Amino acid sequence: MVNRSGMSSYRRRLSLAFRRIPCSFCNFLIPAVASLVSVEASHGGTTVATAPVGYFEETLAPSASGTARAFSTVSFPLHQTPVFVGLVASVSGNTITLNGSIPSGLTASPYMAHVESSSNSIATGQTFLVTAAGTNSVTVSSPAFPVQSILTTNDQVAIRGAETLGSLFGSTNSTVLLQGGLSAGSSDIVYVWNGAGYNSYYYYTSYGWVQDGDATYAIQNNLVIYPDEGVIVARLSTDNLPAAYALSMGTVPSNAQAALVNAPGFTLVSNPLPVSLSLSQYGFTNSPSWLEGESAGSSDLVYLWTGTGWQDYYYYSGYGWVQDGDATYTLQTNTPIPAGSAVMVERRDAVSAVNSYIPIALTYTP
Repeated sequence: MVNRSGMSSYRRRLSLAFRRIPCSFCNFLIPAVASLVSVEASHGGTTVATAPVGYFEETLAPSASGTARAFSTVSFPLHQTPVFVGLVASVSGNTITLNGSIPSGLTASPYMAHVESSSNSIATGQTFLVTAAGTNSVTVSSPAFPVQSILTTNDQVAIRGAETLGSLFGSTNSTVLLQGGLSAGSSDIVYVWNGAGYNSYYYYTSYGWVQDGDATYAIQNNLVIYPDEGVIVARLSTDNLPAAYALSMGTVPSNAQAALVNAPGFTLVSNPLPVSLSLSQYGFTNSPSWLEGESAGSSDLVYLWTGTGWQDYYYYSGYGWVQDGDATYTLQTNTPIPAGSAVMVERRDAVSAVNSYIPIALTYTP
């Protein structure tokens, strides 16, 4: 996952290793989604409209030989249906008190607090893991800064189940469609970026998801995948998964999103919307201390997968997005980042750059 501890590690060699992975992008489609409906919310009887509900079909490329892995880059743009939506009554440190009663049992499995709207535009779209809950309050994990610094009274927060390895890929022999095994070497692997490199996970048959190299075989079914994170799936299986293999199911995002980007260092950032986005629509250059320059060597970089390798782009100061190595400096403002995919972001400034959220505005009307 993204390094959310407020610390990051700058390792150029990790980026180069990543660029050598012979990945191939998934094919994505989004079926028709349900119409908006109006329901009576539990918090004070307020009438709210629910977001469209649907699912995302994703093709994870099978191995051609059963010995060489096939790689797919994946993100999960749909959200679980909220168990509570309400307004902030007060905030102290990382504890958010809400107007209304929230459901019990929020610590039995992972839940997230998502900022739906805020008077502080920086806060909108940010997501935090719930670590403790009361009858009308939640405490969240936010190591980089206290949520008190970005939230205020009457901001709107949604609480929903977190996506995990188990919820996305299955957690039993009957629900896991990826190939399991008794070791990573015989299994399909899900790679999760940790801020400095990849942690690899595989389904240990009849047991659960475990991290490669963990001698204790601690079950990782509840490993949280944040909505702004992408993952890489590496398959040994030669089987095509069913056409309706829906990794992402739930509600369509109905508010602006935000993605946490490490600085300095690397972050595998998802496309958090179920539509294609362009480089300019991501809002990278709105990140504090984004490094613009007149060459790739003097700029922060965004890497996009081409089907055969990674191509980097940088923001030419005073001009716009261009592709590294293009002698014509053709503007790449509208270069698409497909729905369900991810990009690697490299922040280089080791002096003034800081971990920060980039804003990603909705490009559709939910």
